[in-house]
Amino acid sequence: MANKTQKTYSSSNQYDFDPFDRLFHLVFRILILIVIAAAVFAAILAVISFPFNYSHNVFWNAFDALLGVLFILWIISWFLPGKYRYHRLHYHWYNYQDPEEILQARYAKGEISKKEFEEKLKELMKYRP
Repeated sequence: MANKTQKTYSSSNQYDFDPFDRLFHLVFRILILIVIAAAVFAAILAVISFPFNYSHNVFWNAFDALLGVLFILWIISWFLPGKYRYHRLHYHWYNYQDPEEILQARYAKGEISKKEFEEKLKELMKYRP
């Protein structure tokens, strides 16, 4: 059992990635660069006045290019795995622990006694559906 004054650190921190995560981030960054380059290229083409574009305003051409790039980003987002696509909105789904698991972990660490553990477990079971 660890000393109460001594801090314990878990082995995982925000910089520990498995190889899939590293590869995913690398590919994702490359895709972002490609999309940004496509957006810049589309904006440049939208500003250039083509013979068939003489009746349109330059602003609307750039706006159409922006909508096209946003549409491409939306399409790309559908091919991302669900874990990364909805990570911020549904973060609690991945880190969810049952109250019983938390209670068992506290009992295993010695933070609560057996009597407290049994009382709290009975209390939790009362409200289970």
